[in-house]
Amino acid sequence: MRQLLAGAALDRMTSLAANTRQLRSGLQNAVPQLLHVYGGVESPAALKHMPLAQPSKDRDRDTDTLQRVADHCLAEGVLLVAVPRHSYLDQHAAPPSIMLAANTGLSGQEVAAAVAAVGAAARAVLGA
Repeated sequence: MRQLLAGAALDRMTSLAANTRQLRSGLQNAVPQLLHVYGGVESPAALKHMPLAQPSKDRDRDTDTLQRVADHCLAEGVLLVAVPRHSYLDQHAAPPSIMLAANTGLSGQEVAAAVAAVGAAARAVLGA
């Protein structure tokens, strides 16, 4: 039983690593000069943060802009969340960003569709 579970876990981890690499490299190609994608291609972190590449000095405006990108993606069936990433306790708040997460339930085609939707939404909202 342990070998069966270990094999299933290894398959899931392999799938997650592949989806994470595909998501990261696809986003890097889809949104250059519009959004930054944090984390290296080989980064094991499935969660990616994407702040604006050219932020304004107005956090609320940047959050609204990212929310418009997320809304465009939702129309294409891709759910994104714009995150202010701000605590009133922070002296230096991180910039607002969009979060994306790869998971083992996604096929390569679904990851590619998400990347395409994010790229199209970023170009539509940010004008490139």
